Amino acid sequence: MARFFLLVGAILGIGWPVLSGSTALALEVTPEMILGDYRSDPLFGTAAAQETVVIEVENHRVVPARLTLPAQTITRILFQNQSDQTHLMVIAEDLQTLLDDPEFLSAYTDSERKSAAPGHGGHHHGTSSNSADDAAPIVKSPDEHPALSLPPGEQKEVLMRFPPGVNVVYACLLDQHYQTGVMGFINIEPRVEEPIPLSSSPDSP
Repeated sequence: MARFFLLVGAILGIGWPVLSGSTALALEVTPEMILGDYRSDPLFGTAAAQETVVIEVENHRVVPARLTLPAQTITRILFQNQSDQTHLMVIAEDLQTLLDDPEFLSAYTDSERKSAAPGHGGHHHGTSSNSADDAAPIVKSPDEHPALSLPPGEQKEVLMRFPPGVNVVYACLLDQHYQTGVMGFINIEPRVEEPIPLSSSPDSP
C-alpha cells in the first residue's frame, strides 16, 4: 500500500509527507489523474456502446436510409464514405432549422472547404475512428446536432443517446447533397426493458 501511495505521489508531484507513520493520508485519486483524458479514446466509446449501426454514404444515397433505434440507449453510429466526394454528415431532430441558420452553415462549410485545401491539416467534428486526438465529447444527443467531416474513403463515428418519441434525420449539408439523396431517417422507439429473472429460493424444491 505504501508503494502505491508513493507511486501516486510521484505522478502528482507529491512527496513523502502524504504518509504519516503507518497511516496513509487519504488521497482522492481519479482515473483522469492516472490515465489522462481516457474518455476521448474512441476505443472507450466503442466499449461503452450498447448498439452499433453502420451507415454507408454514397454519392447520391445513404444505406440504410431508414433506421429504428431504441431510446435512451448508447448507440455507436459509424459513417463510411464510399463515394468520391467529401460529405458533412449531421445528425439532428430538425434539419430545416440548421438549414435556416446561416451561421451554422457558414461555420461548417467554410471549415470543411479549408480542411480540404492542399497543405491544410483540417479538423473534424465528432469522433474519428483513427485517432484519439480527433475525438469529441463522448455521448451526443440530437439537439446538439453533431457533425462529422467525411473525406472520400474515410469513416468516422459518433456515440448517440436518443430521447424517446423523436424523429431524427442524418444528412449531408455540403453542396446540398441531402437534396440528391444523401439523407436518412431514424425512428426512435421506447426501450423495452428485459424482465429480471427471479432467483429461486435456496429452500425451494
